[in-house]
Amino acid sequence: MQHFKILTLITLLTIAQFSYSQGKIAGLEIQSDYFVNKTSQFSDSVEPFIDNQNHFSLNLPKGWLITEDVLPGVHGVSTSDTSELITFEVLVVTEIKNSESSLFEYFKKDIEYHAPISKYNISEIGKCKIAGIEAFWVYSSQGKTELGPHHSVLHYIKKENSDFIYLIQIDTYNSSEFLKKISSYRNILNSFKIK
Repeated sequence: MQHFKILTLITLLTIAQFSYSQGKIAGLEIQSDYFVNKTSQFSDSVEPFIDNQNHFSLNLPKGWLITEDVLPGVHGVSTSDTSELITFEVLVVTEIKNSESSLFEYFKKDIEYHAPISKYNISEIGKCKIAGIEAFWVYSSQGKTELGPHHSVLHYIKKENSDFIYLIQIDTYNSSEFLKKISSYRNILNSFKIK
């Protein structure tokens, strides 16, 4: 009976320590999902996209400019809406080979590295589900740029037992209602599939 009490106490302390360690990173509180339930503006006008290495797929708005593997040695895709002259939107998926860390460890290291650097202006971080898979997100705003006010949400996602972490970043420039705009991307994010 004494062993059971000690085992229970150790288990409770481990759970409490794990819960506390995921509460804050670099002084930023881990929040819940930022998603605001709105109807997606893209629901009827998307087309399936599969990357050139057949590692992932997602539905993208029809007519968006798509570019793959722009940087040498980095696999990913960059898409953008170039139809509007007033606003500019970009969605980028980057694949990172990382077999050493869990998703949370990778996210934590990234936030601890970038949060103190003022040019990133990270103001919120959180946890959500993308296509049923646990993910983390970070919101940053760089204020005025040559394209107008810049807002960004970067999602970190890793399929269980996978060596790859995917970074899915959504950027808008000169958008007056950023949260509404970002929420309309949820259907695109939920269409993301890791092969």
